[in-house]
Amino acid sequence: MHIPRTMREGKSIEGMNGLDLRDAIQLPDGLYGVRSAFSSEDVYVRDNRKLKHALDRMLAALFLVLLSPVLLICASGIALEALVSPRSRGPILYKQTRISAGRPFELLKFHTFYLEDDAALAHLKDTTWFINERPQTVWGRVVRKFYLDELPQLFNILKGEMSFVGPRPWPRKQFLEAVERGYHAMRLIKGGVCGPVQATKGVGHCFRTTLEMDEVLVRNYLSRSALGVVAVDLAVVWATLKTVMRAQGL
Repeated sequence: MHIPRTMREGKSIEGMNGLDLRDAIQLPDGLYGVRSAFSSEDVYVRDNRKLKHALDRMLAALFLVLLSPVLLICASGIALEALVSPRSRGPILYKQTRISAGRPFELLKFHTFYLEDDAALAHLKDTTWFINERPQTVWGRVVRKFYLDELPQLFNILKGEMSFVGPRPWPRKQFLEAVERGYHAMRLIKGGVCGPVQATKGVGHCFRTTLEMDEVLVRNYLSRSALGVVAVDLAVVWATLKTVMRAQGL
């Protein structure tokens, strides 16, 4: 497998902008993983997240105001399709229990799939792929193409349950499995709307698993100042926005 030169030098590559990859190490199979894994005893004690969390809430409030027309259009589209197609009827917002900083919360998304398949797909409810594997409504395909179904998570950020940038917030079952395998990033800091997983969608990455990318992200937070943490977040958000503009949504 070809490893980009910038990766070999421990610098950022496309889709991982802003991350210091010196926290990563090349594995025997040629892929990359986190150099120093966290343990179950590790506690994130640095205060360099206070600025990050303050900015999260301020920006969430600002974006909720600025994007209110987009939120209204998305919600109206879901409601109108439900009037035309009874099969599409259901709540405008979909809730799923996820884990953020080791705690459960109700993650919000716009409802973009058919409800009639609940019984057939009940076995998927505890998996992270549950939403992705459901047949999408006509309007839902448009909304998800540009990640607009994620916009209600601004309310999660405003409530302090999530951050703009952080590890992917997984359902409880996948969270416990990840921790058992030695991945603790999602236990240590809040889950993010954006992150290395979202930023590399359609671009590709050289990591063994997406969990390894989240571990490297948290390691970066540990080694940086408060302003350095914000700089990482801005870079990851920018990389994610480029992915969104390529219409490589779910």
